[in-house]
Amino acid sequence: MNRRDLVSHALTGLLLASAAETQAHEEASGAARPGKATEVLKHALKDAAGKEATLVTVDYPAGGASMPHRHSGTVFGYVLEGAVVMGLDGGPEKTYRKGEAFFEEPGQLHGVSRNASKSRPARILAFIIGDQGAPVTVPAKE
Repeated sequence: MNRRDLVSHALTGLLLASAAETQAHEEASGAARPGKATEVLKHALKDAAGKEATLVTVDYPAGGASMPHRHSGTVFGYVLEGAVVMGLDGGPEKTYRKGEAFFEEPGQLHGVSRNASKSRPARILAFIIGDQGAPVTVPAKE
């Protein structure tokens, strides 16, 4: 093995060790990876002036969670895959599993929204009815 190969292998080893250390630190500190929201559809509602419907999927990686937030409109949620833990307005946390649905009033504090599993992903579908042009999700101000 020449010098260039040795340096390349050493750098690769350092990068892998650093990535493993970062992952171990995140797991030990309880840091969760965020969920990823993807807008599927947004459409103005003709029979409700000034309102629109938005359809969003939220994918949570294993151990993933969302930061505390509020939704500007009414939310109907459905668990497509895995299980999620939800907590609204400081109330008790509830786990929803694949095939179960949940509801949120506009403006409720969504303080807990996380994957119930640390080893498998979870996915929800959210149908939101809100004011046209308003942001669907707003970070919570504690």
